[in-house]
Amino acid sequence: MNSGDVVINGQRFARKLKFYNLTLTRPESAGVSVTGQIQIDAGIPFLLDVIHAADTGDGLDLNSQEDWFIEVGDNESGYRWCDGKTPRSAFCGGRHHGRTLRGENFVRANTTITVTITDNAAPEAGNATLTLQGWNLFPV
Repeated sequence: MNSGDVVINGQRFARKLKFYNLTLTRPESAGVSVTGQIQIDAGIPFLLDVIHAADTGDGLDLNSQEDWFIEVGDNESGYRWCDGKTPRSAFCGGRHHGRTLRGENFVRANTTITVTITDNAAPEAGNATLTLQGWNLFPV
């Protein structure tokens, strides 16, 4: 077995780096929500390592970020990735490196991930981009 291979439910997989991105356009209105979806590739499971969020409204101050809430769930029995509306920094980490998860998280092939972003008070209009970083898994 190669050092990059993983075993899940007794099956061995090779890993290939993969990024899934979703960009949502936020209006300049407090409390307004926008929704989009990320579709995991059909037939190719995904091992999630890092969640990162960027926003064109963040500005140049690296210690601040546009204030919005996020809700994430998938189509696997209504599974929710966070408990209701969660602050951006709590779910996605900081602006530089995002949030590295404590362990790799298996996401089934063809899973639809639904993301809803809700602007907090006094938002600036902009584009919010959510990135899921991890590994596509290929049977060996």
